[in-house]
Amino acid sequence: MFDAKELRRVMGLFATGVTVITTRDGSGRLYGLTANAVTSLSLAPPLLLICVDKKAESHPHFLDSKCFIVNILSEHQEELSTRFAKSGGDKFTGVAYQLGRLGTPVLDGTLGHVECRIVETHEGGDHVIHIGAVEHAGFRRHAGAPLRASPEASPRANRTSCLILAAVAPTPAGPPRRSGVGVLAPLESVRVRTGQLICCATEVQPCAAGSR
Repeated sequence: MFDAKELRRVMGLFATGVTVITTRDGSGRLYGLTANAVTSLSLAPPLLLICVDKKAESHPHFLDSKCFIVNILSEHQEELSTRFAKSGGDKFTGVAYQLGRLGTPVLDGTLGHVECRIVETHEGGDHVIHIGAVEHAGFRRHAGAPLRASPEASPRANRTSCLILAAVAPTPAGPPRRSGVGVLAPLESVRVRTGQLICCATEVQPCAAGSR
């Protein structure tokens, strides 16, 4: 079996931003986790995709509330990243936030945020994949650079990281053909459509931070 640690080391070379994903339970208690397994999925309709570890304390509450907010951290918010990467405890004590339109926290000082209502949930190995319909989004102009998750990549490399996917699929009129798509933005989805095959790539967590 392929070594999962090796996959983490390899994907650590692909630079991603860092987010705190917030949600709530049925009684309104707030939860959040640090994550970089986030990608835009569709513009029409606007959809976002997140991956949540099944062992995360917050995991069942995404299913309760059916909503989440992706808070995109700035380079000055590493402390928030560390705080929400830990499991257990009240992570929101001393953290400035406002409740968004869906009753979920929008953290102060972030580069931007996207509020979503969950419309689909899928199994993904040791994670759950939630697809969210975007209901609102906002960003701060001139708010600085994003916090980046990859320790292996230099700031210059982070700006130009590119993931190339290759897929082989049967075509109606001949043998399989190979197709590739590259994307320059770490929060953009990479999609390959060849015949009946659709592949969607999301960032794999390269860092040791937990998803709680």
